[in-house]
Amino acid sequence: LPPSLLLLIHRQPPFPAFLDTFVEAAIAQAGYFDQQHLANFWLGCANLNYGPSKAYWAACREALEGDRVLSSLSLFETSTLLHALAVMDVEESRSLLAPLVGRATEEMRRRREQERDRAKRREMDVETESALRQLHQTYLYLQVLRREREDGREGGGRAGGRVRERSRWWGR
Repeated sequence: LPPSLLLLIHRQPPFPAFLDTFVEAAIAQAGYFDQQHLANFWLGCANLNYGPSKAYWAACREALEGDRVLSSLSLFETSTLLHALAVMDVEESRSLLAPLVGRATEEMRRRREQERDRAKRREMDVETESALRQLHQTYLYLQVLRREREDGREGGGRAGGRVRERSRWWGR
């Protein structure tokens, strides 16, 4: 039974009898389905208002209770599961809700922190660019001073007395 059949439940809801058979097959091959397919299956069941059998929920709980599996779910998959579980309101699903809500909350917190870090970096980039611009202007000013000083020493420069004033200012 290919996992792509799980996606068909979304698009074309099968008859309940087929769904019962499908659920039994899914239990038999619980390790064969990845989390995205599980999420799609749950959403499909929610759209049909069909609560899978207790045996299926036991198999799903076993698959989802591990930290490794929960941490591999994307935020979209987590929210899909939450939606499906809430719509079906299956008693066995309630033990899964807490870790899924925790995971979704943690993911949102992490994304907010990343956005805050990006904003800080952008702010630092603007400050750095401003400092570099100021440094470049200072460099150009010093180049002008040096040229004026050299022209003043040769005696033919337009700077005249200004060079001596600036030289005093620079401590020379």
